Amino acid sequence: MIEKRNKDIKNMSFPKSVIGNLNLKKADEPPESCGPQLRGWLFCNNDVALKGLCSGPHPFTNNEVLSNNTSGRHGTGWQRAFTLIELLVVVLIIGILSAIALPQYQKTILKTRFSTIKSLTEDLRQAAQVYYLANGVYPSQSDMDSLDIQRPESSHCTITAVYAICYILDEAYKLQYQIPHDLQNRRRQCVAFSTANLPNEVCRNETGESRDIEKDFAEKGYISYNYSN
Repeated sequence: MIEKRNKDIKNMSFPKSVIGNLNLKKADEPPESCGPQLRGWLFCNNDVALKGLCSGPHPFTNNEVLSNNTSGRHGTGWQRAFTLIELLVVVLIIGILSAIALPQYQKTILKTRFSTIKSLTEDLRQAAQVYYLANGVYPSQSDMDSLDIQRPESSHCTITAVYAICYILDEAYKLQYQIPHDLQNRRRQCVAFSTANLPNEVCRNETGESRDIEKDFAEKGYISYNYSN
């Protein structure tokens, strides 16, 4: 046991002049100021209770030992704080991950919302077809409440003589999906009422069609993308 303790002390990088003069044995009443690694079992020679060990960051005389101060940088039980460069590297890594992950996350959320309004628009068109068969005309906006369709309270839908329409209304953009009542002569459309990249990217991915965003928006105030079928 004594040999093991001596080995532990030597691993703490004390000067050889100090290690050679240590006489270690069990400490019955260790000083309270000792560090957690050494308090409770060490005495220096002449039964001096670790005077140097429990105070001061530097080596002392032969009867004293280098302090086990946790604010130091070397030896068993010592703790080292992060440097400024290390903190900057961590901040840089977090920034890079955010720049990559955040846009992808926003795109995924918008695609999910768009899938919801597509399904809702399909239901609205089918309800309009049933209304047409019963009344000979397509319903107007005032007839929306009479249609047999379940719509979330937060949904935005409308109906015209030509299209069934639902859309996402955001602070930065409006993204719309519309289905014509006459699918033989008209196409489904994804419409972005914004030059923002995110809604237009969703429409491009949905339809496979590219548009001159700035030109189309300047001419019409929106960019419409046609589905191929």
